Formats: sequence, structure tokens, C-alpha cells
Amino acid sequence: MNEGVFPAKPQTNTFVPMNLRNAFGMPTQQHRDAVFAYHFYRLISRARNVTLIYDSRSEGMQSGEPSRYIKQMSYLYGIKLKYKTVRYDISVENNVPISIRKDKAVMDKLRECLEGGRRKLSASVLKYYINCPLRFYFEFVEGLREDDEIEEGIDDKFNSERENRKNQTIYFNTKKDSIT
Repeated sequence: MNEGVFPAKPQTNTFVPMNLRNAFGMPTQQHRDAVFAYHFYRLISRARNVTLIYDSRSEGMQSGEPSRYIKQMSYLYGIKLKYKTVRYDISVENNVPISIRKDKAVMDKLRECLEGGRRKLSASVLKYYINCPLRFYFEFVEGLREDDEIEEGIDDKFNSERENRKNQTIYFNTKKDSIT
């Protein structure tokens, strides 16, 4: 329950300015915050025991700040909160390095890269080898690739491309007509 996670960060993916949204009674960020608060307080209204967990680490864009709802419960209801810090030390032991034996078949594939056959050696391929020889082996010698990620929803890039095509169609259709 970190701030920016619950309630979620404000999103401004709209073409309608905030003042017009207010004037016409359209949902705004304040409305969204009110819905979040309603659902949260409704969810815990009859609970006997509530445990809320937040991540206190501050890394990158995360501030490590507890959600405003945790602070509101303490302030509004006079509840004395109990804070407990939990730490987990995660370490990997017995890290066994992965190595590929360079037998005749592997050496033939590497020679094929050097000779410019089906696989060619280039500066970007060498960069892969310098960064991670194992990745170089799997991708360029064996030809294995990671699967592309599949997007569940429609991303902003798709929406903007669609809007650009629509605007170009409107523009070019009106450009042919003479405006009087």
C-alpha cells in the first residue's frame, strides 16, 4: 500500500482538458480518488483485524512512502498503528557457471560466422559477445531467440498512430475541396 500504487498514480490520457471535464460533469482525478477511497473504507469497514503492508524502500521513481489511507486511518480514527520492519536476505549460493564445450560442431558454427556464411560477424554481434558470451552463443551460434512480448491491451503508440492516420485522411480530403 504505497502512495502511487494505492491509490494509483494519476493518469491524464484524455483529449478533454480538466476545466471542460469539470464544467460538463465528466469524471476527473478527484472523482477517481474518491472512488478509490470509498472502496477502500468500505472494504475494511467491518473488519476486526486489518494488516496493511507497504514497501519502505525508495528506489528509482518509488518513494517508499506509505499510502495516504494508512495515515488517514491513524489520524481520523485515532488508531495506534503498529509498524514492523521485515527484511529478507536473498542470496544465491553455489552459483554454477554455465559453460559450453567447444566441440567440432560448435567450432564449425563459429567458423561459419567468421567466414561470412549464413551467419555474419558484425560490430553489434561482437558487442553481444562482450556483454554476455552465453547470450551470444544461444542467439547467434545456435539461432535461439526470446519470444516477443504480447500486449494485452492497446498501447499509446497504437492509439497515436491511429489518430495520425485519421487526421491525415480528414486533412487530405478537405484539402481537395475548396473552402469558400
